[in-house]
Amino acid sequence: MHKKSDLRRAHGLIFLMLFANSTLSFGQSPVPPISPVPDSILPGHDHRQDAPRTLNTPVAAPLTMTLTDWRQRRADLQDQVVNAAGLLPMPLKTPLNPRIFGKIERNGYSIEKVELQTMPGFFLGGNLYRPLGRSEKKFPGIVTPHGHWGRGRLHDDEIGSIPARCINLARQGYVVFAYDMTGYNDTGLGLEHRSFAVSEPRAGLWGISVFGLQTWNSIRALDFLLSLPDVDSTRIGATGASGGATQTFVLTAIDDRVNVAAPVNMISLHMQGGCLCENAPGLRVDTSNVEIAAMMAPKPMLMVAATGDWTVNTPTKEGPATQQIYRLFNAADRLRWTQINAGHNYNKQSREAVYGFFGQWLRGEKGEVKEQPYHSEADADMRVYPDGKAPDGTLGEVQLISQMIAERRRQWQQNLPTNAQEQTAFAKTFGAALRHSLAVEMPVVATIVSAPEPAETVGSHGQKVAFGRRWRGDRIEAQLYDNAKNKRTATLVVSDEVTPDALTTELLGSGRSVLHLRPFRFQTPRDWRADFFTTYNRTALANSVQDILTALAYLKGRGYRNIELVGVEKAGLPALLARAFAPEVSRAVCDVDGLDTASDDSFLNDLWQPGLRRAGDFRTAGILAAPANLMLHNTQGRFEMAPIINAYRGNGSQSRLKISAQRISDASIAAWLQKS
Repeated sequence: MHKKSDLRRAHGLIFLMLFANSTLSFGQSPVPPISPVPDSILPGHDHRQDAPRTLNTPVAAPLTMTLTDWRQRRADLQDQVVNAAGLLPMPLKTPLNPRIFGKIERNGYSIEKVELQTMPGFFLGGNLYRPLGRSEKKFPGIVTPHGHWGRGRLHDDEIGSIPARCINLARQGYVVFAYDMTGYNDTGLGLEHRSFAVSEPRAGLWGISVFGLQTWNSIRALDFLLSLPDVDSTRIGATGASGGATQTFVLTAIDDRVNVAAPVNMISLHMQGGCLCENAPGLRVDTSNVEIAAMMAPKPMLMVAATGDWTVNTPTKEGPATQQIYRLFNAADRLRWTQINAGHNYNKQSREAVYGFFGQWLRGEKGEVKEQPYHSEADADMRVYPDGKAPDGTLGEVQLISQMIAERRRQWQQNLPTNAQEQTAFAKTFGAALRHSLAVEMPVVATIVSAPEPAETVGSHGQKVAFGRRWRGDRIEAQLYDNAKNKRTATLVVSDEVTPDALTTELLGSGRSVLHLRPFRFQTPRDWRADFFTTYNRTALANSVQDILTALAYLKGRGYRNIELVGVEKAGLPALLARAFAPEVSRAVCDVDGLDTASDDSFLNDLWQPGLRRAGDFRTAGILAAPANLMLHNTQGRFEMAPIINAYRGNGSQSRLKISAQRISDASIAAWLQKS
């Protein structure tokens, strides 16, 4: 075993190397987690084959780093979270058509019912609490998601009461909007909270999930709150408990309009959230709730914990870990944590801690704030639809998913580039979405470590080699044919074949050095649905793409100045994805295996990758390859080529793109590489 101090020191070094080497326009790479091997030794086996990470796997605290590094890291994390929600790029905001009605006036506050249409056919319900009897023209505003309490935003008992906090905050001088989670009370009537989109595998391809739907609703709830004339847009807070805390810190991480936050009973290094609405694919690959919550820095945040749940270690672990990020801004005083001696809750004691914190940072009022007695209204007087009937125009699950897919397809088509400037903008949005859906690390040049033992000879000029990335725990094995007469050009051949194929012979005959790679595959099949696998782990396709990028970096590290990439048969598609993130590749040849890009069904087996269709799939990868030399063959008339052709034509490089409906022979591939 290695000392924790050594691991943390190396972890910090890799962080610096990542940012020092990342130059592409569509984002920084995610930070590597600590692997079980030191940086100078290649592991004996590929640790990606080990037991997968789950929501209950203990994770390391965020790294110690510089302020510059954190700002870059935060920007990348923001894209990661937004992409996990299926919101990269952000969808068009349609009119909310707010309906505010059913006003109840009480001593010091009022309550109204609110109906919002956060997208066509989807209605969000909630209650608006306002101060009465105050002379102020504008008040701080607070959004408050409720979490998994039995009665949602109407829940009221000693353990947790949404009405109690909303009424007391309104009396204290805040405008408060309490809104539903999907499938609770008045929102998403007919939709099941814990199973939305699960039976529709294609939904995941398009980045559609209950997490994404609720994140979008939180953004739109904030839009609504800020539209009110009595709300001060510079003083906005957010608070919720349990699943509502997850929504709170996710919203604060991606929407800079939130000024102060109080997530209650959620932020932990050993439990990340147990519901679909907290576990979108890609959300916590190489990160955790603590790091996502730390994105609030340097804005004020109160972490409320309990001795009787997974926040038991907040005073000793999660709090100090988050504070190290705040210290980068010299803002340690803006982060506070408190722990209540209770079980999982948002009880009176927890609420009073939040009242005092909000009072200090949103109203400039210091000191304790005690909760006043309150009266909880009847459900029928609070419900937007007390009869439980959905309003006219409400879409069912299948209709809603189909509408969202259609809108996302339309958004991609509207942003297809036709010139170099548009391609740059396309790379910043859909290129970033593609990278985050795959969670690839790039570039990896500074992180390569190869096997120190003598390589085994496999031919007259070939040898087995092994390499991987420092602190990742991966071990990649390949066969290298190092042509002594040509130290300038090397071709990476990616193939499902275990041994080099005929193409390798052709390329060696043309004087090239060749690295033959069989891409990643899980030795034991993994169920992407089990334990929210894709929330925390990469798919086989994503690992294959990463292996190709790592192999390219390995060749570059050996001193080759001209590097080519060839993806053979079914390995051609992951090779095409890798090409999108490998500017060092001068020429690429990819067999697209007759993929039908018009059909979601084509992506439901080996090519199932969360968010892949949302990002524009392999077509986006082809667009990002322009203006470099690219051959795509075996299209069989099913692989849509027009967007790629237009991108190449738009920057005047159409002569560098070769397309064939048929599979090209090995000899023809070698000849094209020689000429291009």
